[in-house]
Amino acid sequence: MADEKKITRYKRNHGEWCFYEYKPKKWVARKQFGRKENGKPNIKALYSNSASEVKKKAKIMILCFALMVT
Repeated sequence: MADEKKITRYKRNHGEWCFYEYKPKKWVARKQFGRKENGKPNIKALYSNSASEVKKKAKIMILCFALMVT
């Protein structure tokens, strides 16, 4: 036990996307955009075959939301 290294997990900042591999060769990006009227979290998920594609889709989605707000 003393020889094992402790693995520290990366803690995301508030408002960051969560990227993870859902199935082999299937990647997901998830983010919470506030809450719905009924109090449940408003979570958006993006799916793709590679991590780089999911990150591109997430950037595009952020830009689209920024344009809608302004």
